[in-house]
Amino acid sequence: MSSGKGLTKNQRAVFAVLQGAQTPMGAYQILDQVRDQGLRAPL
Repeated sequence: MSSGKGLTKNQRAVFAVLQGAQTPMGAYQILDQVRDQGLRAPL
């Protein structure tokens, strides 16, 4: 899989979560994992 070069900070955070996932993840599961990095759901 790609190393994530050229991605935004938010994209890199999501990419890292997905790389470490053992099973498929939903959007809100991903959001829960990256929330401590300042990401929020769009309004």
